[in-house]
Amino acid sequence: AAVTGRKPDRARLGEGTGPIVEGTVEDWYTGKRVLVTGGRGFLGSHLCVALAAVGAEVHAVSRTPPG
Repeated sequence: AAVTGRKPDRARLGEGTGPIVEGTVEDWYTGKRVLVTGGRGFLGSHLCVALAAVGAEVHAVSRTPPG
């Protein structure tokens, strides 16, 4: 296929077709096992708390030693 330089058609990219996954974040993660890398960092630790609050089984790994 030749490159024409024109912009791709939005409909072909799937825009405006609705969500791929329906429901809320809570519905999606409740009862799921989740691995969080960087679980001792600022973002990772907050993500672990948020996922645990919605009922996910959270496992975290980190290079940072405890302490």
